[in-house]
Amino acid sequence: MQNPQRQEPLLDEAPDGHGQALIGSLTRPAFYAQVARQTLGRSFVYLLILVAVVWVAAAYHSLQLINSGQQKVLAMIREKLPTVRIENGVAGADSPDLRVLYDGVWNGQKFIFAVDLAEEVKLQDYKYAVVLRKTAFHIRSGLQTRHVSLAEIKALTVGPKEAEAFVHKVCDTAAPLLIFLLLFYHVMAKVLTALFFSIVAAVADRVGSRGYSYKALFQISLYALTPVVLLESIGHLAGRPLWFLGFLIGLVLVVRGTLARIEPRLRTV
Repeated sequence: MQNPQRQEPLLDEAPDGHGQALIGSLTRPAFYAQVARQTLGRSFVYLLILVAVVWVAAAYHSLQLINSGQQKVLAMIREKLPTVRIENGVAGADSPDLRVLYDGVWNGQKFIFAVDLAEEVKLQDYKYAVVLRKTAFHIRSGLQTRHVSLAEIKALTVGPKEAEAFVHKVCDTAAPLLIFLLLFYHVMAKVLTALFFSIVAAVADRVGSRGYSYKALFQISLYALTPVVLLESIGHLAGRPLWFLGFLIGLVLVVRGTLARIEPRLRTV
């Protein structure tokens, strides 16, 4: 006698691949019920993929800014910086006594950077200033002005060539350091964001009586980072701050995902 056929739910414990996971985390609330059942290691691999995406975008944007700033500084040096010689604590230059390298706005306040051997610049007119005079560097920040004496310098020559070499050295050192710091920042930022999302998920879990463990809620929160990372990465490339929009979308997804039921597939047995 043949057994009668019946149908029962077949529950997928994990998405088939991380590419499908990316799409599912954005389009299917029920996807998060699957995520809650998978291993924590798989979820952390997805987190690393997200971090890699935003890290590459942020690093590219930052390196572009460094390169742009470097070119502007080098152009200013070539055009405006005189050759300054300091002998026995007294500065002299091979060009007119006042050479303004920059006079504009920085951080919303007036700022000047100049070689002023004739002492023509009125420091009190500026919120920020870096001015070289015959016997000292004058550095102004807010209402305070520091005077750094040149008395200890016996012989020093600084011209465009030396300044350009210094700028190149600083940028060559800063670039890899910045890339490492960006990686550390984005790992920590995404983990902290996921922890915040997991608190929201815990509230939704209690309201919806879903009965998830904290491990499951944290995994749901990791996948809800998808819009945060995608919009933040687009923002880096487009030069627009889109992180907060992604954060709001992530909050909606983590609540919907926590409350969603898994989508069963039926099999015949």
